[in-house]
Amino acid sequence: MPADVDVTELLRRVSDGGGADAWEELFEIVYRDLRDVAHRQRLRWHGQQTLGTTALISETYLRLVDQTRADFNSRAHFLGAAAITMRRILINYAREARAEKRGGGASPIRLEDAEAIGLADHDFDTLLELEEALDKLEAEDAG
Repeated sequence: MPADVDVTELLRRVSDGGGADAWEELFEIVYRDLRDVAHRQRLRWHGQQTLGTTALISETYLRLVDQTRADFNSRAHFLGAAAITMRRILINYAREARAEKRGGGASPIRLEDAEAIGLADHDFDTLLELEEALDKLEAEDAG
């Protein structure tokens, strides 16, 4: 698979500090894979309005490029790191939305009105609870 060879070489360049050119080339080659990953991550939100797929990929790119040390040893490893980054971006988005929901300068809406216009925040709360549980498990596993 020549694409895998190109990705392996680009991952090596990225790991060696190849700069923005290596990152851009890498993202061009794996964009379709990243789009699939982003789409799956967004599906987990059960229809909640989140970042669009393209915006999520762009934010992921910016976060991954901003790392001081990137050491990916395969395409799968890189896509796994991208998936984790996307999940964290969506979790942060949910936290911001929940903070806005709890006040955020907006006028309060009566529960009856919220139900009538289809506003439901339970999916954000469930995802945030799941994220907290995963963080606790990760900390226990590391310790």
